Order: sequence, then C-alpha cells, then structure tokens
Amino acid sequence: MTTLPGRSVWTAALAAAAALVAWSGTAAALVVAPGVTLLGGDTYDTEFIDGPFYLAAALLSLGLVAVIAAWSWRWAVAGLLASVGALTWGASVCVRRYAESGWGDGLEVLVYVVPLGVAITGLGLVALIRWLGRRGRKVTGAAGR
Repeated sequence: MTTLPGRSVWTAALAAAAALVAWSGTAAALVVAPGVTLLGGDTYDTEFIDGPFYLAAALLSLGLVAVIAAWSWRWAVAGLLASVGALTWGASVCVRRYAESGWGDGLEVLVYVVPLGVAITGLGLVALIRWLGRRGRKVTGAAGR
C-alpha cells in the first residue's frame, strides 16, 4: 500500500505526463503537417495540423487523466486543463496557418472541436470515476460488517 505523500507524488507525476503527452503530441502534429501540397493540375491538399498525431495526443492524455482520477480528482483536473491547453494551442496555430495561407474557408475553426470534446469527456470521466470510487467505498464498507 502506498503512503499518502507517495501517492500524491505519483499522481502529480502522472498529471505532468498527461500534459507532456498532449504538448509534445500537439507540437509533433504541427511539425509533421505538410501544409499545401499540389496533387496535380489544379488540385491541392491543405493540412496544417497532422490529424493522427493530434488525435493520438488527445486520446492518450485523456486516458492518463482517467487513470489519475482514480487517485485524485484534483490532479486529474489539473492534468486535463494542461492537456486541453495544449490542444487549444494546436488548434489556434492551425487556424492561424489557414488564415495566413489564404486557403481557409471558415471551416478550419472546427479543429476546436477536439479540445472542447476532450474537456467535456475528461470532466465527465473525472466525475464518473469519482462517483464510482465513492460508491465502491460504501459497498465495500457495508460488506465488511
């Protein structure tokens, strides 16, 4: 069994890991994106943030937040806020790149759906895991009598 200060250190480290995953994954998604690519003739492809890297960063950080929530909802929310901050930064860079390139049509703002979805899903996971943890303690305590 881990002592409370030891558990707090591990929980804080996992929150930092969730933030690191989100920030590094978002940065990689921005670096790897090819920008405007000529496909042939008058056809172009525009990609200013790499979708798979960006979504992987979002899902991995969300998974870490769920694990953290089992120990401390406060650290889970801290890790979630740092992760959502990273994803929002990536979305804003993507939208700015579209605007500066002249290839934007207004729909590029939908990239903000990812950080919004992670925020809503993450808060829901934290609340659910906290509720299940409280419920589990009540059931375990009652069965032990």
